[in-house]
Amino acid sequence: MFRILFALILLVTSLKTLANTNVNEDVLFQKIGMLDSDFRYMDMNLVNRVFKNANDRTEKQMPYKSNDLIELTSITLTPYLTIINFTNTFDLSEVNQNKFSEYFKTQESIKDWCSEHFKFKYMRVNNLKVEVNYKNRYGKILESIVLNRETCS
Repeated sequence: MFRILFALILLVTSLKTLANTNVNEDVLFQKIGMLDSDFRYMDMNLVNRVFKNANDRTEKQMPYKSNDLIELTSITLTPYLTIINFTNTFDLSEVNQNKFSEYFKTQESIKDWCSEHFKFKYMRVNNLKVEVNYKNRYGKILESIVLNRETCS
């Protein structure tokens, strides 16, 4: 049960799902002059505008509920920090809640989060952090992980 729930969460929180696209951000950001050939941010005015625009568009789609189980409550995007907040939309039994919470922080789970949300070179090069927060229906953070170049190596 909790692995199915986890798979649904990865699907819902995928920015590709929200944007309905399969864009390689490294290539796109280089094409618009945001990244140099080593994937470092170049023009910080442009970088800030791009992230603000993405943040504004994403904010308009929140909360995002793609099924009856999981709701993406918010995403905050900045050049150096992304925060993803999600919640399940039903009450889990205490046993299943504990199992899911345990699984959320396993190496297998973190590897899955990294492959979905920390896959572009610019993220490592610019030391971007992605914070993923799992909240209960009442907004309390139950679990949190941070994806960065160390945890996603």
